[in-house]
Amino acid sequence: MTDIKLTHAQDRAIRIIVADKRAHGDDAAQYSIAPRQLARMLWPDSPAWNIRTRFRATSNQGALGGTMPMHAAKVLWKLREHHLVYNDDYLWRVTAAGERYVDGQ
Repeated sequence: MTDIKLTHAQDRAIRIIVADKRAHGDDAAQYSIAPRQLARMLWPDSPAWNIRTRFRATSNQGALGGTMPMHAAKVLWKLREHHLVYNDDYLWRVTAAGERYVDGQ
């Protein structure tokens, strides 16, 4: 396997994804993750979860923690460039290369 250089956040994300997939046991073959789920795993205590974004008018109360899934999606797209994950509609799945990376092979 080629020497993949990931940032700390990307490395942490792929390790969290693989660990979560393996924790699903029998359901691991169908495992997928959404950016919001990954964001909750990466930054569970971030104050950004309590901030409203995209607030426009009184009829639009905005999205609570709306930027967090966007940040996780950016990490996922970077992992995709390294062929460690792939996307299937809005859900993301880990590749065999992603599991090998985590296993150190």
